[in-house]
Amino acid sequence: MSTMTRGDAVEELLSIVDDIGFEMGSGGFTSHAPMAAEAVVTLGYADQAVPWIQRYLQEVPHWAKPAATGFRIDPEDEASWRNALGHHELLIDWIDMLQEQMENDSWQSVLAHWWPRLLPGFIGGLTHGLIRTTHAVRCLAAAPAATPSLKKELARGLAYMAARYAWVPGEPRLTGTLSPREAIAALPEVHPREAIGAGVKHRTHGFAEANCDDLAPGFAEAVDALAPPSDFIATLHEITRETGNRLRSRAISDPSPIQLIASVHTFTAPAAAAMLLPYLPEDCHAETFAKVWQVTAVLAGAFGTRGVAIEDASDGRQPLSTEELSARALDRRAAHGIKLTEACIREYNATGDPMYLYVAEDVTPHIVVSDATPGG
Repeated sequence: MSTMTRGDAVEELLSIVDDIGFEMGSGGFTSHAPMAAEAVVTLGYADQAVPWIQRYLQEVPHWAKPAATGFRIDPEDEASWRNALGHHELLIDWIDMLQEQMENDSWQSVLAHWWPRLLPGFIGGLTHGLIRTTHAVRCLAAAPAATPSLKKELARGLAYMAARYAWVPGEPRLTGTLSPREAIAALPEVHPREAIGAGVKHRTHGFAEANCDDLAPGFAEAVDALAPPSDFIATLHEITRETGNRLRSRAISDPSPIQLIASVHTFTAPAAAAMLLPYLPEDCHAETFAKVWQVTAVLAGAFGTRGVAIEDASDGRQPLSTEELSARALDRRAAHGIKLTEACIREYNATGDPMYLYVAEDVTPHIVVSDATPGG
């Protein structure tokens, strides 16, 4: 059992994060230092979170912390902030502006103000802006007071969404009759480049949003085929149950390490949205759900978690305890494995469904630290 409090551990972690860049490795992968370390704390290992992040930073070369350009993003001028979306070089300028806003208003108000503006582009950076923002909100909600470091971490999460902003063509309308299981099974294949890398940049900077072609034949129709939810959070849980179950099959099919890690975001992104939704204004819940479903569909179509449904049966196994799953994830050290395990336990605690425990048990051992996936 940890002897360090959650608050003390998070504050120390954020002081470390303050000195590093947002990306790492030769391929420019998103750093998972703040997200995975916070997950270590949430799993009950506050004493081990700082040693974990220190080892992670030693093993994975991080890019230097960027500098501000001096460009002034005016939050009241739509042309100013819109023109700054998707420009990674303005990341620190975004952070500075968001921090300034939080000096004059509550973090809840700043989140509510910027969320609808940034939501359409959250697939940029493979959804990590959404996930980092959600981890920051959880820390703020758990703290007795909104400290400067906690508010700055929220600014970093939102700024990463802004700087890596990239959009998916089309407005999801969800006018169909299909369950999440049926809708995911019916998704067409999407080329991976449309979910990450050159295709995302091409769409974001090469076309007006309204004039971009669909990602794949029938993709927009497949997204709209999902039945409109009566309960957004409950339906997000249905989506994570389905994508998680499919991840089990995906893991044992022995995909490349990078393909498997990309697939993991079909689970962690909607799981993050389910955690974040209660902190967002109700009038943006429907838009948030629709966009999260659309992006999850892109990732499922691109990274092999769509198609024929797998059986739910787990051969009479008894699931491992949450304590055992947590210990196994920490022992393996891989950042995505830690994050996936924490998200699985969170979904299990919310629903009581043991399938989430099987997801953590079956998928996490296949998430490895490799040259292609630094830090796991």
